[in-house]
Amino acid sequence: MIIGTAGHIDHGKTSLVKAITGVDADRLKEEKARGITIDLGFAYWPQTDGTSIGFVDVPGHESYIHNMLAGVTGIGALMLVIAANDGIKPQTREHLAIADMLGISQGVVALTKIDLVDAETLAQRQADIHALLAETGFHSVEILPVSSVTGSGLDTIKQALKDIHQSPSQDGVGANHKQMFRMPIDRVFSMQGAGTVVTGAILSGAVETDDMVTLSPSGNKLRVRGIHAQGKRTLRSSTGDRAALNLAAIGKDDTRRGDVLLHTSLHNPTQRFDAAIRLAATETKAIAPWTLVHLHCGTGAWTARIVPLSSGEQAPGQHQLAQLVLDRPAALFGGDRFILRDASAQRTLGGGTILDIQAPGRNRRKPERLLVLRLVSKMGAVHALPHILDIAPFAVEITAFAHNHGLSPEAFSPIIKQNNLLHLPTGEGHFIFSPPTLLRFSREIQRTLSAYHGEHPDRPGLTQQRLRMALPERMDPDAFSALTSHFIKRGEITTTGAWLQLAGHVARLSHQHEALWGRVLPLLSGEVRFKPPRINALAEQLECRDETIRGLLKRLARRGDVDEVAVDQFLLRSAVIELVQIVSITVRTSTDGWFNAAAFRDQLSVGRRMAILILEFFDRQGITIRKGDMRKIDPRKAKTYTSDLS
Repeated sequence: MIIGTAGHIDHGKTSLVKAITGVDADRLKEEKARGITIDLGFAYWPQTDGTSIGFVDVPGHESYIHNMLAGVTGIGALMLVIAANDGIKPQTREHLAIADMLGISQGVVALTKIDLVDAETLAQRQADIHALLAETGFHSVEILPVSSVTGSGLDTIKQALKDIHQSPSQDGVGANHKQMFRMPIDRVFSMQGAGTVVTGAILSGAVETDDMVTLSPSGNKLRVRGIHAQGKRTLRSSTGDRAALNLAAIGKDDTRRGDVLLHTSLHNPTQRFDAAIRLAATETKAIAPWTLVHLHCGTGAWTARIVPLSSGEQAPGQHQLAQLVLDRPAALFGGDRFILRDASAQRTLGGGTILDIQAPGRNRRKPERLLVLRLVSKMGAVHALPHILDIAPFAVEITAFAHNHGLSPEAFSPIIKQNNLLHLPTGEGHFIFSPPTLLRFSREIQRTLSAYHGEHPDRPGLTQQRLRMALPERMDPDAFSALTSHFIKRGEITTTGAWLQLAGHVARLSHQHEALWGRVLPLLSGEVRFKPPRINALAEQLECRDETIRGLLKRLARRGDVDEVAVDQFLLRSAVIELVQIVSITVRTSTDGWFNAAAFRDQLSVGRRMAILILEFFDRQGITIRKGDMRKIDPRKAKTYTSDLS
């Protein structure tokens, strides 16, 4: 467990940490010379059960608020320090407001330097502090008088911190075993004989020696050579620990405070995200569009522009949806809390919670999207999932959705099971649907295809894209592919080549066209199947108009009986399948997998012109890949094409 200190300068934070742990958290020469904390300090307090309580001592001076913000990342509780002889000061208020906006509600208030005041002053300070805490998440914490000089009250505050550490509810920040490893970096240094070492509080997951992790946002993959957690060498460290990781193959200058070490699958930097923000109670003006701010999240800081998403002005203390656009990519995740300061970095404006790191640059205010953001803000990503599925686009790719919130997809398994949600795989991922959505889309697909078959009985059906666009409710293409595959497996719809159709539907020609097709078919078959007559020649032989033959063959192409390999040049579908197989034979007879038109022509015993027309058709279909005069086959496309055709 990590406890963070907070409070005004010279109120005794470092002295109190030293009195509790025996460790002086001021580590810089300038800190010792000036008697103030400038950067983050760290101390550990071993417990009798073998665990440790870690302390992050943050600066109290307003000039070092950026360092203070880097230190509150990952803390499980706060020790707000207020000097009895000085009372509540500006940085007391600002540090408390920051902790409140970050959702920190556990901890104690240490009323220090009680040896310098009388009983009446002490009572007045306690009353003032109660009033200060009343409107914050810290309203129920204990206020404990203490003196680091005399030791008065020290045992009481130690016991209070132990109680928090041992509390069943205190399981670290996001300590869910379904979460994945994340550690924002707050210090980087080199050690002789070891190399680069980075430190930070582990927000989620666990890391072990020799694990491969990714440094984000740069994307460098690194090996963990060694681990120190809570000041001790260990083979494994997990959520809530303060850890130092010795990294291989990286220099001290290749990373900095604000970078994040994480599980490789989580690497997905963002430069734009949607969030719920809340203005500080001290603010009197609403945030105007594209306001420049300083954003602090994790251990990093960025400049950002705010784009309000909700209509109307925002009153202090109220949440509002907004999009933030950063000056550079950052490793951030849904659920992360952040702090906003003004353009001069002198005043805390408010804070917020990240809702979606895949925020769109356009259509950012669509009503459906805002509704989804409100659900995630109110319920969290896991519990919001069933409700999101009732809103367009009606499906969620669960792996990406989970990773965007720093979670494993397995974290959603209980809610998926509890709500009987359907998990449908596709080549592009695993999509989650609600049963009502499946039923509704099943009915609409059946209705749409039935109407189409009625209007066009001679056509095989609709392509997946045309069917998707014809429905009254719109779904993303990849999700719709998963949905139609599910309906095909259930036998509700079938496929003919690229067309979707109702089960049992057979494209039927008119009696006149059937009769004409009976006369055309022999002219495209047999020995001439690879070089059949063109439209004008067929029309001449059958004493028909060109348009009549062309119209018939176009209908048959839609039905899947023929392919138009070139303008007015149609081949039977069975002949095309045979040609794909001949291409495969041609490749096998070549030395390096590449062949030219002449080699293919020799296998067919047709003229060069016809061989080139066929190969160009295959190029367009992706079956062959051309480079100059040479080609090679794409086996996957060839297999898919022939299986679709057959």
